[in-house]
This record gives sequence, structure tokens and C-alpha cells, in this order.
Amino acid sequence: MLYVLLGRQNPYPPEPPPKPTRESPRHPLSRALLAPSTGACDAFRRINFEGRFRHLWSSGNAVVEYAEACRSLDISVLSLACSESEWQERLSSLQTRVQEWWQHAASRKSIFGPAGDVWRKWLRREQLVFQLLQPIKHDDASKLPSIRAEFLRLSGEVRVRQEIEQVDRQVVRAVFVADPQIAWYLSSGRVLEDLAEKDVKTQSLGPWHDSAFQHWLDACELTSSDARDRIAHVTGRWPLLLYTLREHVSDLGNASEAVEALERKIDEPAIRQGIETAFGLTISQPRQVLTALAAYGSALAVEELVHLLDPPLPADIVRQGIVWADLLRLINAAGQGC
Repeated sequence: MLYVLLGRQNPYPPEPPPKPTRESPRHPLSRALLAPSTGACDAFRRINFEGRFRHLWSSGNAVVEYAEACRSLDISVLSLACSESEWQERLSSLQTRVQEWWQHAASRKSIFGPAGDVWRKWLRREQLVFQLLQPIKHDDASKLPSIRAEFLRLSGEVRVRQEIEQVDRQVVRAVFVADPQIAWYLSSGRVLEDLAEKDVKTQSLGPWHDSAFQHWLDACELTSSDARDRIAHVTGRWPLLLYTLREHVSDLGNASEAVEALERKIDEPAIRQGIETAFGLTISQPRQVLTALAAYGSALAVEELVHLLDPPLPADIVRQGIVWADLLRLINAAGQGC
């Protein structure tokens, strides 16, 4: 049959089936079907099945060896049966891989925001990815028919896209802007953790990154490297101060003079009070924590900070102050540096 499909003439005459003996298989396959002249052996060896399809590769390799030797095939070599211990070992390996994958699934990032929202929804209990993986994690064979049905339902790119669009329509998105006082409340207790469990994401607006800062300076036609360094030092690359500086540049027409004017302006009590309010530094408790960090000049643990504060603050308030300052990007909580 293989020769008919390939459009070739069978070079081997038909041979009578051998009588079954202990040495020969009961159902041998004719050498004609395994003839090396078909090129099937070379084609098979070029395909690497060994990784995920180890048994298929092993069985195919045995067929190739029979073909190259022009021997009748013993179909017993095609057996893929495994012992109970082998199946259990494979199941344990699969469960381990699934568990490791699951631990990192929630932290996977997506450049496209809506895709991330759909992915996080799928990871929730009774949602798509959760349902597909739970039977494997708990070795629940009773759920296999429903899993097979889900795979068939989602077979093909079009159906997967339809599922994503349907889930995306179910995701509600809203944006809330929190000032420093609201951020102080959010940093207390388990508020942030509870929000995260409900898929509410926090996004902090801090100093501009250097690339954005340089782009803004180019747009403002502030090209002097010395002036750029001074602007970065005086403003800390905070948008509030940069926009104020832009007004001074428009009024004075000179970047150096504008920076000097901004420095003098910051020292004025009324302006300084406004800046402190904008950055939340009028809230006494986190301000006390930041003052201690700035005085010490390097990273400190919460327990160390508690002993440096005068008057003292409870450890939970100190911890809240660090979380709050990190939310506002006033410190780097990893290093707790100002």
C-alpha cells in the first residue's frame, strides 16, 4: 500500500506469510513496506521526536532498524505499554511542572493591558485556566471528560479569540486618583492586599525616567548639558517642579536663570508649604519616618527605625509610613533610600 501511495513499483515480490514459530512474530509486516528504497528511514531520522514524544521516537527507531536490515517487523516492538510505576512517575513529574508553572502564572506580564486583565480573570477559581489545571494538580480523573470538552470547544485561533473577547467584556475597568492623604489610608492594614486580590492595580506617578526627562528637555529646547544637570538636581525630575521651571524659562528666556529663580522660589515659605502639601509631607507620622531615614542616610529595617524616632512610633505605623512613601515614590522600599 505504501508503494501505491508513493507511486512506485514494489521491487520486492510478495512472499508467503511464514508459519508462526517461537522465533518469528505471529503477525510480521512484509519487508516491502519497510524497504530502504522508499527513503522513509532517512525522513524519520531527520525528525526529532525524542523530547516530548519519547515513546513514539523509540518505536519509530525500532521500525527503522528493521527496515534498514530488510527484516520482517516484529510488531511487539511497537508496544507503548508502561508499568504502573512508570505512569506514576510521569504523573508526579507532570504535577510538579504544573505546580511550578502555577506559582508564577499570576506574575506573568502582558504589554497589552486588556490581555493581562483577561489572564488574571482566567486564573481565578472556577475560571478557565484554573479549571483546566485543577484535575492535574489533584489527580482527579473524573474531570477529564469536561477538560476534553473545553479543549475541543477552544480548538482553533478563532474560538480562542472569541473567548478572550467575551471575558474582556466582563472585566470592569475604572481609574481612581489618590492624593497623599488617601494613599496614607490605603497603606494601612490589608487594604492594598485586599485590592490586589480584587484585581485592583496601583500605579504610582513618580519622578520621570531619564529618557522621558531628556525628551522633555529637548521639546523645551533646553540643550545645554550643564543646564540639564542642574535642572535634574534642583527638580529631582518631578513633573510638578519641572512644569514650574518651564514657566520660569518662558518668563526669563534663559535656562540657567530659570533654575536659579526656581531655587529661590522653593525657599519661599508659602511655595515650600505648597510643595510639602503636594508631596504629602504635612502628614506628621510619615514625615517623621522620612526625616529619620534622611538623617541616617542609608537603608534601615523597621525595627531599627523604631529606635531612632523621637517621639517613638509603633512598628506598624513605621511600616505603614514606608509603604506610603514607596507608593508616592518618595523612597525606594527595597533599599528604603530617600
